[in-house]
Amino acid sequence: MKRIGTKNTPAFRIVVTDSRSPRDGKFIEEIGSYLPLKKSGNATLKLERANYWLSKGAQPATPSPASSSAPPRPPPRPPERFDMQAFLEYVVKGLVQNPDAVTVTPVTRDETTVYELRLHPQDVGKVIGRQGVTINAIRSLLLAGSAKKGLRCTLEIVEDKT
Repeated sequence: MKRIGTKNTPAFRIVVTDSRSPRDGKFIEEIGSYLPLKKSGNATLKLERANYWLSKGAQPATPSPASSSAPPRPPPRPPERFDMQAFLEYVVKGLVQNPDAVTVTPVTRDETTVYELRLHPQDVGKVIGRQGVTINAIRSLLLAGSAKKGLRCTLEIVEDKT
């Protein structure tokens, strides 16, 4: 397959090429095309030419999406609505050893949403990081995401006293 198209609009040509040629280099013959962003009819293949080259001893490099019975589906898109609580849970659970103990609770104070983060006592240091670098990075991400939506949000770590 030879990649053509622009940066965010991929398109591929299914080609016959010498095995020593680079992926997007010189090719012998174009036998089809594949447009992954097109919903239906996204693949074409000249079967008679493909069979001809296979009979001559050509080896497919890898199974191309166009040669399978059903074209691959694009990866699922993230939801339209950005959920800050789910985002925080995802980021923090990736950092800690006890992800089941992580809870994020939104509390509205004045015009600001404060996300209260509760986690296992052993994981507090990992979330804070050296000199607070990790927690400040998480707060910066939260601030940037909320500002984009026109919201005011902040994050606090709540330690349960037992």
